[in-house]
Amino acid sequence: MADFYERTGKMALGSRLRRLSDQITEQAASIYTLYQVDLQPKWFPVFYALSGGEGRSIMDIAREIGHSHPSVSQIVREMQARGYVRNAVAGKEATPGPGRMTTARKEAAADGRKNFVMLSPEGLTLWDKMQPQFLDVQAAIERTMRETDHDLWRAIGEWEFLLEQKSLLRRVQEEKKTRESHQVQIIGYIPAHRNAFRQLNEEWITKYFHMEESDYKSLDHPQENIIGKGGYIFMAMLDGQPVGTCALIPMHSVTLHSPAIHPTTIHPAANASITPDPVRNQHIDDILDAYPGQTHAPRPASPGHDGKGSADPHSTGPHDTVASPADTDSREPAPAPVFELAKMGVSPLAQGKGIGFLLGQACIEKARSLGAEKIYLESNTRLKPAISLYHKLGFRKVAGPPSPYERCDIQMELKL
Repeated sequence: MADFYERTGKMALGSRLRRLSDQITEQAASIYTLYQVDLQPKWFPVFYALSGGEGRSIMDIAREIGHSHPSVSQIVREMQARGYVRNAVAGKEATPGPGRMTTARKEAAADGRKNFVMLSPEGLTLWDKMQPQFLDVQAAIERTMRETDHDLWRAIGEWEFLLEQKSLLRRVQEEKKTRESHQVQIIGYIPAHRNAFRQLNEEWITKYFHMEESDYKSLDHPQENIIGKGGYIFMAMLDGQPVGTCALIPMHSVTLHSPAIHPTTIHPAANASITPDPVRNQHIDDILDAYPGQTHAPRPASPGHDGKGSADPHSTGPHDTVASPADTDSREPAPAPVFELAKMGVSPLAQGKGIGFLLGQACIEKARSLGAEKIYLESNTRLKPAISLYHKLGFRKVAGPPSPYERCDIQMELKL
């Protein structure tokens, strides 16, 4: 049996604790026999709770010893059959003083439906008889504890406290999400993702709201209306398939810095004002801590660039302009860019893997690398998992300008 527990390790924790409990219970029965005490080990918690001699309710006993109400009721019936317990008369003590009303009597007066019980004279006699046994058992336990390297009582107390704060089930769920999140890869958008980008967003929008004109504009032409205006789109891939997406869209003039051009390059489309796209952020039940080891996509090349940091004179798109040193000497520093987090969608088939958090992190890291001042978003309070996700990412509610979108009723921002 010991080999089994060594092989299975911590997975058999519950079985091992039950085995230890069974051993102690079996040996406790022999100890009662040694002292000629006719008491079942499972009765002892109730017996101890009643040892003060005062009547107590079943509910009160169950609360004190951590048992269920039906369990305590069953034990009380068995002890009554043996003659150790009797019903309390209006919760009176075994030997009440003149004019005294016990706590149990007060409770009984407040709720006559409660069943109050107390030790019978035979039960009280047995309690006195057990005192030498208590002394010997306590001494044996203390001697055994001194022979161990670890304090069992303290360890049990720590486990009870930790499991009260967060159940073992919840802890396993979190580990499952962490493991599965490592299988997710965050990459940059390519034209082949166009249909997936639209489907992932349309799926949640039509579930909770309805598609609006701006949705069609962005989802049908993401290259022109998001990436072409200095924005970014990230795709979450699982087993080679797109299962989530999120966009980062500039909200006002943005100065982009290229390490290969000195001193500054300015994206031509960045001078235009872009209306915030309403958040659409959905349907995310990915409220997790950050996961390390994810790959993030490089910034797509801006129109008019060859992707290597130099202007391409042969490009058919608009060109970036390079400021001369003389111009930079007199020009005021450009304001830090502000981006909008938008178009976040996760497939229902892939939820619960932390994908929403990974996408949000990718957008935040990209905005921070571009020297952004803050990230803004709009959402709807019906989307409670999404709102919780944004709080996890560091966003806080703000009072922004009126939104042109029907489904927006909350605005949030993250200062970088």
